[in-house]
Amino acid sequence: MSEFVRKFVHSGVIASSKLARGLALAKLLAIYGGPTGFAQFAQFQNLVQVGGGIAGGGIGQGLIRHLAENEDRKHRQRYLAAGFSLGIALTMLAVGIVLLIGFFVGERLFATDAFAWSVLAAVALCVVSIMNLTMSSLNGLGKSGWMAWGQGIGALVTVGAAWWFMHNWGALGAGIGMVLGGVAAGGVALAGIHGLGYWIAVKAFWRREHAAERRSLLGYLLMSLAASVSMPVVLMVVRSALGKQVSWDVAGQWSALWRLSEAYLLVFVTLMSIYYLPRLAAAREKQDVYREIRLALIRFVPLVTLTSFLVYFFRHKIIGIALSSDFGLVAELMPLQLFGDVIKIVAWIFGNYMWAKGHTTAFIVSELSLSWLYGGGCLLAIHLGYGAEGCVAMFLITCIIATGGYYWWIVIST
Repeated sequence: MSEFVRKFVHSGVIASSKLARGLALAKLLAIYGGPTGFAQFAQFQNLVQVGGGIAGGGIGQGLIRHLAENEDRKHRQRYLAAGFSLGIALTMLAVGIVLLIGFFVGERLFATDAFAWSVLAAVALCVVSIMNLTMSSLNGLGKSGWMAWGQGIGALVTVGAAWWFMHNWGALGAGIGMVLGGVAAGGVALAGIHGLGYWIAVKAFWRREHAAERRSLLGYLLMSLAASVSMPVVLMVVRSALGKQVSWDVAGQWSALWRLSEAYLLVFVTLMSIYYLPRLAAAREKQDVYREIRLALIRFVPLVTLTSFLVYFFRHKIIGIALSSDFGLVAELMPLQLFGDVIKIVAWIFGNYMWAKGHTTAFIVSELSLSWLYGGGCLLAIHLGYGAEGCVAMFLITCIIATGGYYWWIVIST
């Protein structure tokens, strides 16, 4: 079985697990939380993402690059030890920051149960950080099979626990399910690392002799920080503005649209993360870089376009199955969102060149400028009375600008 086919199968399992988990949670939230509960859970997820950026989420991308480009065992052990030491230390810092955010602005973010959501976000951050480190390590080591097992088991635990706890605690139960599912997935991933004989490197995370590797990974930390103060923060601000100036019902429906968009794109994003990103990181010559990007465009863009058409054609049935009749606005907003999704994938293919090659400054500038361009446009649209429709239109505009900007950077930097 070729590498592409093998990783396509594994990424299909991973993406299917994430997709099933996302759709199941969406349905449970629609039943037990309604649009308002949907909005609260989306705020919770974005808060965890902000903390994840501070906790060094980008370190995982650095591990993928350094583990994939050099198969020397001692080289890999040094980077594994350095990655886990940075990740654990930064996670402790991030937990404190998340709790402070919840204490000072929790009521604005969640409207109700702010303390419970904030504490749950801090716990989820610890779990998600370790899970991401282990999954990224397996990705860099080329062991996508272990990733597939971890994500599959984690998805089952997430949905089962969420269903159990949401009976009594509403939308908060979805957050608890996410935490328990992360524990299960991370446990499987750690077992995989142990089985590959790299556990000794993980246990040596506290040693000081890996300073050079830590400095190398810190560049990805800056990229992660930029990502954490960009789109997740922008989404929380825009969602809060929709909740206050329009209604929390509309904010929840806009959040549901965003979740459905992410759900069907998971198949392609997961495959590109597992197959395309490591290959792009390993490509050293200009012609090799261009070849990987060209192949990604040929393989993925037509499939995403076709899938978007199918989602649009069956949008009413999808909304009825995945959500409920309370989410009628989602169908009205979907056409522009789906068009933006296709452009987003093209931008993702171009933009990951910065991740793969560690172009820290360029990534930070692009991430901050594009995210706050989108956020500023959304806030202006809400202020002018365009509401969620204006936010979706701004999403499309931002994706078009991002595609052009990322392509320009590839041309001038190769």
